[in-house]
This record gives sequence, structure tokens and C-alpha cells, in this order.
Amino acid sequence: MQQVDLYGPEHRDGVRFSWNVWPATRLEATRIVVPLGCLYTPLKKTDVMPDCLPYDPIKCNGCTAVLNPYAQVDYRSKLWTCPFCTMRNQFPPHYAENISETSLPAELIPQFTTVEYRLQTPPQGPPTFVFLVDTCVEEDELSHLRDALQQTLNLLPEDALVGLVTFGTLVHIHELGFADCPKSYVFRGEKDYTVQKIQDMLGIAPMRGGVPLGPVGAAGSQGRVPAVGRFLMPVSECTFALEQILEDLQRDPWPTTPDERVQRCTGTALAITLGLLESSVPRQGSRIMLFTAGPPTVGNGAIVSRSKKENIRSHMDIVKKQAPFHKPACDYYRGLSDRAIANHTVVDLFACSMDQIGALEIMKLVSRSGGLTFATYRKDDPTSFRLSPEFAIYPQFMFHLRRSKFLQSFNCSPDEQALYRHILLRENTSNSLIMLQPSLLSYSFHGPPTPVLLDATSVRPDTILLLDSFFHVIVFHGETIAAWKQQGFQHQDEHASFRNLLEAPQNDAQLIMKNRFPVPRYIVCDQHKSEARFLLAMLNPSITHHTADGAAGGQTIFTDDVSLRVFMEHLMKLAVQS
Repeated sequence: MQQVDLYGPEHRDGVRFSWNVWPATRLEATRIVVPLGCLYTPLKKTDVMPDCLPYDPIKCNGCTAVLNPYAQVDYRSKLWTCPFCTMRNQFPPHYAENISETSLPAELIPQFTTVEYRLQTPPQGPPTFVFLVDTCVEEDELSHLRDALQQTLNLLPEDALVGLVTFGTLVHIHELGFADCPKSYVFRGEKDYTVQKIQDMLGIAPMRGGVPLGPVGAAGSQGRVPAVGRFLMPVSECTFALEQILEDLQRDPWPTTPDERVQRCTGTALAITLGLLESSVPRQGSRIMLFTAGPPTVGNGAIVSRSKKENIRSHMDIVKKQAPFHKPACDYYRGLSDRAIANHTVVDLFACSMDQIGALEIMKLVSRSGGLTFATYRKDDPTSFRLSPEFAIYPQFMFHLRRSKFLQSFNCSPDEQALYRHILLRENTSNSLIMLQPSLLSYSFHGPPTPVLLDATSVRPDTILLLDSFFHVIVFHGETIAAWKQQGFQHQDEHASFRNLLEAPQNDAQLIMKNRFPVPRYIVCDQHKSEARFLLAMLNPSITHHTADGAAGGQTIFTDDVSLRVFMEHLMKLAVQS
């Protein structure tokens, strides 16, 4: 039997599928145990890729799939059949005149399964950035945000369009093009506004293809003017005005009693900002950067009432359907995501809060704006279970995934879990694997740093461990190392090697964090101290208070979680049972 090259497509095209055979019928598709999916490396350079093609791709009239080597070509009638939807398509004239069995365009040559195109369609306009700023914050936080936004302006292209919208109890759209004094248009936070209503209140003309629709005239007349030039301005023309507005920006002035939350209309502010972009730069490529410090409490998209007597929803509240704001808010933000996708608008969420801010619900908007023949065995004989080499470590990732905060809600708020899941789906494969099964390095006097098992047996008194879980970077000193450090041996010249040993993992930790976003939490801890729990919680509990393996070395972990060995035994038993 001919051996199938499973790695050929990955080397050639940068793609790896969970299955290398497509289901031929709907019935086969329903029987797939592992869903059909793929990992793809964009812009991967390969040896067989041709030069960038200086024309637009030919697309199927039915499903818009691109012409490719798997299409069937009728050279006589100058037709090609789409391999996805089987629709027959006519070649454009410049193709039909020259195409033959011996004269093929690059995209039909069998070895060119990946090609790059240089699109001939000119860009519709510069990118647009709107800062959507929550003013229900403490003054020191607002001051830091001002500095960050001013630094961001210096990093944007000079021709990029920028806008500023602030919100709290009310929503303010600032007119950056009005040079005489700061000017803004105010919207009520608890009210819902249509796109047409927003256009009427701002006096702006809707745009299509860069051309205003309807009569255009001076502001204040019956004719309307485009939003670009008033509410959206090139960076080069509005930097001074925008910085002046940010300098004068004050926290929301509306009073609140001690037993009430502030009035924060996040959902309404997002809808109004999106309506502004739909009216001014439709399908042109824009970005809403939302900066918030607390949960939405008024208007559409609110996740909790203003009364502090009512707690923000927990995991258990959601499971028991005792979170009355949750589903309406999710539906609302999902509706906004449909509008954002249609308008080519990306929404970013930047949050700084000790409490939940509604990330679980808002993530609906943010995230949408990107046969099991693995083993051989004999029935009812667990000892016969053997995994293929490609899946030898697959159960380890399953084990650590089921213990992670992606699935476990203990000591993790709904907002925090939503953030972790969002980042997992957006990061590259290497970082995603680190999130599922953190990397662990051991530093000792016996040689250079070495990778060790993510296991309780890897904890030794005379070693230092460096754990990277993507969200946390932890330097863990063994008991003996911690005692020497406490006695200050690292400050003595005769113990320079010990000083170097202490510095090595800390230097490596800084390299890890230097280019990572969001910046991970950095923890330095000692064995048997309270912060050691951050590392111990991620280790396989192969040594617990229920086992007698403590004499073999390692750290005893007080937990009722099953170990990887017990997990594998149960997995094999379930897999082989008839």
C-alpha cells in the first residue's frame, strides 16, 4: 500500500488539515469525530512558488472560489469547472485567447498550488481609527490614558483618519475640524439611535465609493457635508486639536450615590461610533479602539444594573439562567458585529479594571470583527493501546487543556475566561500550544538550561524553574536555592557562579516578555511560599498526599485532581471497551 505523505502539503503550502480526506456524503460528514479544520501559515515562502502575479484572481461566479490547479478545464469551449461547487465558468477574453493545454496561466500549473496576487484594484482610502474613550474613570487613570493616546497618534501614518468619541452617562462625538474652540455633539446614553438619525443629528452626508449621497452644502444649511473633514481628520491636520481635547478631558461629571454604579453606556457608544463609520467610510477599512474601565450599566448592551446590591453575573448565574442581562447583551453585541463585519470595521477592547467589564458579552463583537484512527488496540485490552507517533503527545495536551482556565471556571471570572479564549483563537500555533501545555525549563549547576516535564517530579531543591504559560512567566526557586538567596550568597565574589545561576532565568524571562502582547504577569517565587501555588497549579500532580512517591523526590501537591497517568489509564480503558 502506498504511503501517504502527510507533511507534503504543509511544506508546500503551509497548511495542515485535521483530515486528509474530505467526507463524500452528508452522512459521512456527520460521523466525523474530530471536526474538519486546518492550521494555515499565511505568507509562507516556498521553493516552488512563482513570482507575484500582476493581475487579479479569477473567481467562480457561484461560490467565489479562486481558479486553481484542481479545476477542470475545457480548452475547446474555454470553460472551467469549480472543484468546490461544480459550477461551469467562462474564462475572461484575455484568458480565452491564449489558454491551451500547452499554454497555462500560473494558477493552473499543477505544482503551483500556492500563488500570490498583486491586486490591481486601487485602495479606497486611508485607514480610519476612532478612539472610543470611557470617562467614568479615576483622574489618575485618565491621565495615563491621555499620555498613551498622544503617543499612539505619533505612531499612526500622517494620512490616516482619526476620530474621538467619549462616553459615560452621555456619548460625545468631538468635531476635530472645528478650530475655534472644542465642540462636540451629545447623544443620550440610554437611547437607541439609527444610522439615519445619527446622520441627521450630525448633519453629515452618507458616502458611497467616496462620493456623497444627496445634496452637499455648508454645515448648518439644508445640504450636508461629509464627516471626513469634521469628525474624521487626517493625523497631520488634527494632531494639535486632538491633543488639546485630550488635555482638557475630564471624568464623567454626573453624580452617583455610594450604593450605585456609574452610568456607563458602552453599548450605545459603540453603536453610535459604528453608525458614524458606516456613514462616512463605508467598507473602507476602519478600527474602533474601545478603552473602558468598568461594566456597561445603562442602555443597550448593559450587563448589570446600577444598583450595587446586584452582583455582576458569575459562571453559576449564567448556567442557572439567573443572569437576566447576559443573553440580551450577547445578542446586542453580536448584532453590532454583523454591522462591523459588513462595514470592514475592526473593534479592539482595552480594559483596565479590578472588576468585570463585560468582556464576555463584548467579545462577541471583538472576536467576530478572525474517524479517530489515531491508535491501534485489541478490544477490551487496555494494555494493547498504542498511539501512532504523530499523536504520541496528543493526550498530554488534552489533559492540560481540561485543567486550564479555558475550560475550568474555578477562581476565574467569566470576563477573564472570555479573554483567555479570545487570545487562544487569535494567536499562532506555537503560542497556542504554550497556552495549552506551558513550557518548563530547569536551571542548575550541572549544565545549561534543559526542558523538563510539566510534572511535580521536576521540582528539586537545588534547581530553578522557569515556566512560561503565555499569560504568566514564573521563576521558581527550589528550597535550597531560596535558602542560599536568603543568606545573600549571590552578593559574595566567591559565589559568582550562584549569582549567574540566579540571573540566567530572570534574563530569559525578560526576553520572553519583551515582544509578547498582552504582557504576561511576571512572578518570582520560592518553594513552600504562597506564590509558589501559581506554578504548582500547572504541574501534573503525580505526587500527592494520596500517593507514597514523595521519597522519590519532587514536590507533593495537595489536590484531588487525577494525574496524567490515571487520566491515560481511563482514556485507554474507554477507547478499547466494546
